[in-house]
Amino acid sequence: MLEVFAHKYINLGRRIQAAKIALIIKDDDEELTPDVKKRMRKYLKEILELCNDIELPVSKELFSGLINDLPQSHRELEIAVKAVTSELQTKLFLFIPPHRAAYYESDSIVNDDVQTEFPNASIEMRIAGNCYAASLSTACVFHCMRALEHGLKALAADVGLSFDIQNWQNIIDQIEAEIAKLRGSLPRGTAKNERLQFLSEAAAEFAHFKDGWRNYVSHNRATYEEAQALNVMSHVQTFFATLATRLKE
Repeated sequence: MLEVFAHKYINLGRRIQAAKIALIIKDDDEELTPDVKKRMRKYLKEILELCNDIELPVSKELFSGLINDLPQSHRELEIAVKAVTSELQTKLFLFIPPHRAAYYESDSIVNDDVQTEFPNASIEMRIAGNCYAASLSTACVFHCMRALEHGLKALAADVGLSFDIQNWQNIIDQIEAEIAKLRGSLPRGTAKNERLQFLSEAAAEFAHFKDGWRNYVSHNRATYEEAQALNVMSHVQTFFATLATRLKE
């Protein structure tokens, strides 16, 4: 997908208009003055660069030739301009409102610790952000749940379990069973209390995600609106920030 901002299209139109004006003020049978030639080459090079940036290969080829063989009239330039117009009509443009644009290809969709400790989950969260930006709210929730799979595996590994494809409820039950064993086997003290609290709260959070969203979005039982998707994504972002303090993939 090509990512560009509107100002490039506006600048393209401005440069084309400037080149047209430079030719309109002279008669067709007059030679271009050195000053007009200089300005025309400048405008054409800028147009060429913009055509390259927004992927207009046909227009780029035409304007590349015009730099060395300057158009002598408005009519000659108009041929290349029509190519730009025609090629732009083959492009599909999608607009992302400012309040969602910040989530598109965001490097800060999760914090640095999460990116370090949960790289695969971070990728899923980045995709979730892209989905949210594109107003694909249900897909956003789906990818948030995919991200949580990596967190659940990390929690299971921390209590000596492993799983590949398994029902969330089953693995949560197994994790809670292991946590219960740890209560009786770990030596007393602050470290034990802190670890058990972390593990218990994490297991409870996963159960909450499972019952609240994962079961519904994974089995095509629900669709989500923008506000709901943002709420889920924010919740998952915060949860991963906590997980990354003690766990990793």
